[in-house]
This record gives sequence, structure tokens and C-alpha cells, in this order.
Amino acid sequence: MARDDDPLDALLAALGHPDDEWAAASAERRRHRQSLRQLAAQSSTLAGVLLTLAERGDAVALRCGPWAHGGRLRSVTESLAILEGAAELVLLPTASITAVRAETAVADDRLPPTGPDLATVLAALAGEHPRVRLQLGDGNEVAGTLLDLGKDVARVQQASGAVIVRLSALAACVLPSPESAARPGGAAGAQDNASGVDLTSLDDLGSG
Repeated sequence: MARDDDPLDALLAALGHPDDEWAAASAERRRHRQSLRQLAAQSSTLAGVLLTLAERGDAVALRCGPWAHGGRLRSVTESLAILEGAAELVLLPTASITAVRAETAVADDRLPPTGPDLATVLAALAGEHPRVRLQLGDGNEVAGTLLDLGKDVARVQQASGAVIVRLSALAACVLPSPESAARPGGAAGAQDNASGVDLTSLDDLGSG
């Protein structure tokens, strides 16, 4: 938490500085700093907070409806946030993010850069047929292999058949990271090594 104490003020106060004008100026500086912090907090936006947290590389926990994910923000754009966890990459439409937990308070009113939305990113990845977990706003999850995308739906292949998911219902999409997919005995399994999604080609989504 930021301190209002000015080191110079504290030193001069300890020395018994007699200058009343200096004391008044010191108090005015403190009021000015407090006013600036208050203005920053009042104009802060969720998008700006996410952008700052991505730039700082802070550990965060994001809530999107009934779902919660932890990690570090790899990228934030106007419509999409990419969160990197220990063994997964989470793609979240920024509109689905309802709460952010961070180690320190953040205030920022900047606008992230524009970029592709979740549907566009999934369409670009569909050719790789990655393993996905599509988490819906109603609390349900569809896990399987991403086959392709339609105009407003995604098709996911499961052992029992194909499931069609409305894209507007998505709260988050969870993908195995390349490292977890390639790890022997990892969650994706040896036969699914190719399912780890490498988002290097999407690094131009960067946080500004």
C-alpha cells in the first residue's frame, strides 16, 4: 500500500523545522497526492486493471460467472484475456470476467488494444483440433476435441458423439499448455501430445 509520508517531510519534522510555510506546503503536497490517487480510482475500469496486471506479470485469480481461474495474464485486448496457468491456457472474453483478485490494489483507466475475439481465436486454432474445455455461463462444461466453428457455434467431438455449443454462451475456454500436453503421463496423455496449443502466433495480441 502506498504511504503518504514524504521522506523529506519526515526528516525535517524530526529536526524540528520551524518554517510554517514549509509545513503548509508539505500538507498541500500530501493532499494533492491523495487527490490524484482518488481520481485514478474513480476513473478506473476493469479493462485498465487487467492491462496493468498483465504488464506487471502479477499472479491473479479471475472469476467468470461460476468459474474461477488462477495464473498470470499473458495478454489482454479489448475483447479477450489470455491467462496462463501451471498446465493450461485460459481464453476469457473480457465481458465474461466478473471479478479480479490480485496481490495489490490496482487502478487504471486505459483502454487495451483491439484484437480478435474468442470466436476468431478458436477458428484459427480449429485446424489443429486441440483438446478444449468449453466452460459455459450456466456452469456446465463441454470437454473434447474442437472440430470446427460455425457462424455462432463450435463443434466438439466427445466419445459419445459431437456436441454443438453456442459461442455466446461461453464464459471461458481452457486449453492444455504445450508443456503439459508434451509431459509424459500429463493430463492430456501421451497420445494427445499434439493437442497442446502453442499461442506464439497470437503474441501480437500483447498487452500494449
